Amino acid sequence: MRVLMTGSPTSFRAVRLLLPLALATALACVTAVATYGVLLLPAQVRLSELMRALEIEQVMERRQHSAQRTQQILHTIWQQLPVRKEFMGLGVAIADLANHHRVRVPTMGYEIEQIKKYGVKKGILTFDVAGRYEAIRRFIYQLETTWPHLFIEKLSVKRSKRTNDVAFHITLATYLRPEAGTRKPTTRS
Repeated sequence: MRVLMTGSPTSFRAVRLLLPLALATALACVTAVATYGVLLLPAQVRLSELMRALEIEQVMERRQHSAQRTQQILHTIWQQLPVRKEFMGLGVAIADLANHHRVRVPTMGYEIEQIKKYGVKKGILTFDVAGRYEAIRRFIYQLETTWPHLFIEKLSVKRSKRTNDVAFHITLATYLRPEAGTRKPTTRS
């Protein structure tokens, strides 16, 4: 079976003239698809890989900056901790603070405890304080704000039977910085 093309000579001439243009258009489309597949698609993949790498680097930089800030804070705290010699004088300073607030500290004891896990020493002060409740409250507040490295481990209270005074038994603790020339503590888990 033979297919005959029917049409006017003008239409054949138009097709003959448009055929190179259609071929050029098809070639341009094929070239555009090939360029996209060969150049643009790998560039987009590479760009997304670089963006992921940039995000990872930014996270790492933030973590490093945070670690540096934490290390600076720890160094500052470390420098504020008393050494053993200063810890001995801390009891006298606390007794002076008590006198300033008109409370009595009849006795005071201290103890140095080795924390083997971290390689540091802990200084513990134990004492009784007696006086008016308001004065003791102000004394404890100033105790906590004057020496931020001190913390109250134990606190017990009882009311005096003979007067309006109260008596507190306080146990304070702090970590001691080693003397100059000794190593800093380690952080082991």
